[in-house]
Amino acid sequence: MNTISIVRWTARIIGSLLVLFTLIIGVGEMLQSYNNHGVLPFSKFSILMIVTFIFWIAGLAGLILAFWKETKGGLFSLLNFIIFITLVAINSESNFSYNLYIYLVPSLLYIYCGYLETVRKH
Repeated sequence: MNTISIVRWTARIIGSLLVLFTLIIGVGEMLQSYNNHGVLPFSKFSILMIVTFIFWIAGLAGLILAFWKETKGGLFSLLNFIIFITLVAINSESNFSYNLYIYLVPSLLYIYCGYLETVRKH
């Protein structure tokens, strides 16, 4: 197995796990909130939180896109996750954690894989 394949599959595995666990936890939290309070939690969100979630979802979509278009998907997800982390950091209602930086790892690996492919072709 060559370096490009190792980097590609590492990015795919980490990215897939992040998307999967984010969806499972997100759906679970929404259902729990609905069962406890009878309303979906979206009614309590500020505009900043909604925009933050949009960038988060776009970043996750970029990780899925990166399965087929590594460089484009990696750049798209990286940009969205950087904006997402910045918005979480400036939002006084959210709890910022350095654990959020894990979302950048597969994006950077996809970009690196695209770079290795470009170098190999030349």
